[in-house]
Amino acid sequence: MVSLGAGANREIADVRPLRSACYFVAQNGDPAKPVIAQGQSYVASQTRRQELTDRHFSKSLRTRGFDFEKSSIAMKWSSLRQAGGWANPEVQAIE
Repeated sequence: MVSLGAGANREIADVRPLRSACYFVAQNGDPAKPVIAQGQSYVASQTRRQELTDRHFSKSLRTRGFDFEKSSIAMKWSSLRQAGGWANPEVQAIE
């Protein structure tokens, strides 16, 4: 129940925001508030953890002889770039 003006009460539903919404609130909130500061710290630590995991995974694949350039995904992107006639696949403007 939520108290409204003139002594009225109304029942409202609880919400459970998505992870991306929580991330947005934490990153854009006031770090002077303890909950926001804790959220920012959590996001920073998890981001770093994921970066290290990705780096380790990539290094592990390279030491096992995995060639990123010859992978099926790279080959598919290459054929898509050729079919589309893209000059620079890294920078594409959508109009």
